[in-house]
Amino acid sequence: EMDRLVSVDTKELLFHYTQQCQDRHSRRHPSRKLGAKPSDSSPAQQRRRRRSPGCCSGDLRVTNLMHTMPIAVHLSTTRPSSFHISPSSALAVLHPLSSCSFSLHYLAPSPSPDGDDGASSSSPPLVSPPDTVLVRSALLPTGKADAAHLLQLFSGPPVPQIFTDARIPISFVGPIALLSLLRLSSRSPSSSAPLTLDTAFLLSKAASGCSPSDLSSILLQAADAGNPRFVSALLDAGAEPNHRDGAGRSALSLAVAAGSVETVEALLDSGALVDTALDRLVVHEAAAENRVDLMEAVGCARTEEEEEER
Repeated sequence: EMDRLVSVDTKELLFHYTQQCQDRHSRRHPSRKLGAKPSDSSPAQQRRRRRSPGCCSGDLRVTNLMHTMPIAVHLSTTRPSSFHISPSSALAVLHPLSSCSFSLHYLAPSPSPDGDDGASSSSPPLVSPPDTVLVRSALLPTGKADAAHLLQLFSGPPVPQIFTDARIPISFVGPIALLSLLRLSSRSPSSSAPLTLDTAFLLSKAASGCSPSDLSSILLQAADAGNPRFVSALLDAGAEPNHRDGAGRSALSLAVAAGSVETVEALLDSGALVDTALDRLVVHEAAAENRVDLMEAVGCARTEEEEEER
């Protein structure tokens, strides 16, 4: 018994949400002052703007596995308002053993009409379980079919002649996706609480699209936010514990300034070192906070000079 009619060349779509995506969103949806009225435009113009393909996109190739019979294939997403599929019908008829390609584009939502500046809408949609592309197919014994009839068939309730061939998850990856997660995590009532399974999953996916340099830069921001669980996850993903910013500040010094002993301990456990020249104020900052636990943790840190002598 057949369980599918087509094969798909990918098991996952990774959308790299870059600064270009944010910039393009900002140009399409400039911020409005509070109380300002939206510009006048016709419903057709509004629909075109909403459905203008965004920066993030991905391709997938579908192949008919049947040797003697054509099939119809149709793509849909779990959130149709957030993704545009090309061709626009999301439908194709494939001859035996032939293939076709589909493109998927992310559509950034428009800011709300109440004057929201759109900051949240310029961030990637980080949801768990992730958005999914559904690939379905049906046999065409005659080799011919009316497109309207096929669309009606695929949009109707499940029937035996419709095969569900694949469910392709969509993940947003890269530094901006990771920073969005950091902001969400740091707004939690207790950022020191264990990461939820959903957040841990999204974090691992977002980090997979980051370079070691990206991870190390974001590590500084997580340390500055005093977010030990996020810091630990970044270190596990490959962030450099001794990375410094342009001002010479380390993640360790930022964690001390944030007053987070758990973040300090996570960094020390991963090999963070104290540079006596650059970090001479670290212990003084801990003392100024009157935090004995911080002073004890920093007191256990090895210096770079000690590490070189080993």
